[in-house]
Order: sequence, then C-alpha cells, then structure tokens
Amino acid sequence: MGKGSKKNSKSGSNASTPKCICDHPFKCSCGNRPERPSRGHMWNVETQEWGGKGHKQKGGSGQISQKATSAITTSVGQTTIAQWQRLPSDLLREVCKKEKRPPPKLKCLTSMQGPYYKYRCIIQDAKESKRGGEHDIILIPSNNKIENEEQAKEEAALLGLLTLTPKIPHERKLPEPYRTTWINAVEASKNNNNGAGKIKKSSSMASMEDEKRGGNKKNAASSNSSKLPPSSSFTTASAATASSMLVNSTSYATKAEKRQQQLSKKLEKLAKIRKYEAVRMANRNHPVFLSASTRKRIETLLRADVDESVLKALMEEEEEEEKKAQEDDDEEEDEVKMYVMERLHSEGFTRKQINTAYSHLKSESMDMERAYENCLQWLCVHLNEDLLPEGFDPRGRTLEVVKDANSGKKKQKKKEEESKQNSADDEKQVVPKEVTQLMKRYGVTCEEATLLHRAAANEKKYDDCIQTM
Repeated sequence: MGKGSKKNSKSGSNASTPKCICDHPFKCSCGNRPERPSRGHMWNVETQEWGGKGHKQKGGSGQISQKATSAITTSVGQTTIAQWQRLPSDLLREVCKKEKRPPPKLKCLTSMQGPYYKYRCIIQDAKESKRGGEHDIILIPSNNKIENEEQAKEEAALLGLLTLTPKIPHERKLPEPYRTTWINAVEASKNNNNGAGKIKKSSSMASMEDEKRGGNKKNAASSNSSKLPPSSSFTTASAATASSMLVNSTSYATKAEKRQQQLSKKLEKLAKIRKYEAVRMANRNHPVFLSASTRKRIETLLRADVDESVLKALMEEEEEEEKKAQEDDDEEEDEVKMYVMERLHSEGFTRKQINTAYSHLKSESMDMERAYENCLQWLCVHLNEDLLPEGFDPRGRTLEVVKDANSGKKKQKKKEEESKQNSADDEKQVVPKEVTQLMKRYGVTCEEATLLHRAAANEKKYDDCIQTM
C-alpha cells in the first residue's frame, strides 16, 4: 500500500505543475520554469527540463534560432528575394561599412515620368570627410534604355560592387536577375583584360539583345494594358531583366584616373613627335657649304641668260601704281597666268616678281601645273635668299655660305704682291668697258677678263684678214 501511494503522489505533482510556454533557451517570462542549475544548462521545450551544458566557448550557448520566412517580391522590379538573399544596393552598403566609407549615394538622373531611367552611384573616399574629392568613385551605367527604375538603381549599385570588390562571389547572395547581370559583368571584365576587340562585339550584341527585349516588353505591356479596364489608373511597369553587358559610361571612375589618362595620352603624342623629329633629323639632306666666290660664279652661270635690268627690277619693291595696273589687267590675262599668279602670290612672292618670271617663260607652251613649277624654279634661281619667302629661304637649312678664315689673308697677300709688281703706268691705265662687263657678267678677275678680250680681238682681226685676201 505504501509503495502505491508514493507513485500516485508523483503523478499528481507532475499533473499539477504548469508547463512553460517561453521559447527562449535561458530566459522565462511566464514564471513556470524552474530555476536554472548553472549557466551551461539550456531549457528543452519538449521535455520541459534543463539539459546539457551547451558549448564551452564564449558565446557558444547564446545562439538564437531563426524562424524561416517566405520570399518577398518587390513592387517596382518584381524581384523575388529569399531570406538569405540581398539586393545589390544593400550589399554595397555593407561593403562601404566594412571599408569605413560613408553610405553610397544613388541618384536618379532622369525624370521619374520618363520612359527610360538612369542612375548615378557616388562612393565617397574613406580618407575624405566630404564628397567632391579626387578619389571619389562616380559610376554611371552605359545602358540608357532601362524601363524599370529598380533595375537602373540596382545596376548602378552593381557597378559599385564591381569596382570595390570584383573578386568576391556576390552571385551567392544576389537574387535573379541581378545574379545573371553580375556574372556577365565579371566575365566581361575578364575579357576586357584579354582583348578589347571581343568586348566591342559583345557590347554590340548585348545592345541588340536589349533592344529586342525592350521591344518584347513594350508589346507585352501594350497587350496587358489592353486587357485592363478603362477606369483603372494602374500603369504597367516592365519587370527587371538581366543585362548582358554592364559597363561604366566613361573609361575612368575618379577625377584622378581622368587626369592620369589625359597625361598618358599627352605623353604618347609627345613620344610620337619625338620619334618623327628623330627620323627627320637622321634622314635630312646633306648640308652644302660654299665659299662666297664659288657661290657668285654659280649665280653668274645660272643667271647668264638674263639681263641685269631684269635682275634689278626683281630687287625693287612693288609700287602701288603697278598693283592697280595689275588689277585692271586681270580680266585680259589668260587662265594659266591667273592660276600661277594666285598660287605664287599666296606663297609669298610679289606680283611683280611673278610677272617677270612668267613673261620670261611665256614663249613656252605649258599647262597650269608645269607653268607653276617653271616659274617657281626660275624665281628660286634668280632671286637672292633675302628676297625669297620664308618657306623657300635655304639659309639655316641645307645651304650655308661660309667664308674661310685663311682666304682673306691669302687675298690680302695677293693684293700686296700685285700692288708691288704693278707700276705707276699700270695704275693710270684705264680699263676698257668690255673688260668690266666680262668681270661683272662671269665673276672673273681683271687679268682674266683682259685675256678673254684680247683673244676675242685677235680672232676678229684674223677673220678680217681672211676676208681681205
């Protein structure tokens, strides 16, 4: 009897104690839970007892179980987000927080009522206290035909993630369609390092695909809107779709990168200029050095067929009366002369010089181009260097007239010897005009001119004798 009474008393005590309704493993708010034996024990809801000592590490026993929640669908982009997934803007905010940056700023650049949306993402430099620094990251997607506002915003955030953390596999947490967009962007960045040509083709294909998708979206939207009742004011917005090519609109992300690109382009141009100048200096014409006497002899040989009066006329400046006369006679000139006159005058020659050259070569039948070449050659031969235009002046380029230092001393010695040898009678002797003409025309000395003159006179006397016989 005694044993049976003990069993009944235990069962009655269990039936009389109320159950603990609280789910927390340590704390009780209803007051029906017995005291906790130690800090390592956990409350078991099913058995209504304290059991186990839990994990011995610090904080191991404080884990809280989370309840599963259903997936959420966004209203604008119609994107399904599971409990473990995050939008690109949320991931970008977490990355900025880890790097001790301020939260990113996503701003819409287009009107809210427009057919297409475009967002800009600004990520402030961690070392600056205000926006606007040289290392602030400014990103704008290149795709301008995005009809969904959420897609435009999240793609700008994806560009920020691609700039800050390109090697982290964010596709594990991203929902569709942003997961596909991220994978395509990572692959495109890898291809960009391998070759730029492939990216251009893929970008063109991507734009074509986006246009096709945009057309399909418009058709779907128009069909859905036709099914809606006329009284409803609901505007059908297309859902967010994956982009095959996510690229920044500019080749730089910060002001510092822009300045560096400009500097590199400038250095490339300077390198090309230096290379061209080096090749030009290495392959320039061989310089010719002439003495003054040699130059004068060459000039006399080249200008032997022209009278001195013509050369003097070339040296004189053009007067205003001659200019007016030329303007009056423009209508009577032939086409070849007008062409040569305009072209040579634009290159720096005076009209008087051009008329002299053309009149000297007028006897030859020439076309326009040949007449221009002949007149130009004639002027370059018969004009001195100081009268030539800047583009035709050879001084300081490939022709230099130099004077030998010893030549002056030699001439002085010769003059002194000649003065000693010459007598007073020779000094008083008058030089004939024919001899002076020969000296001026051919650039020879007085003795050489007299010898030539005597030879010519002897030949003339010989001819006269033969005729008389």
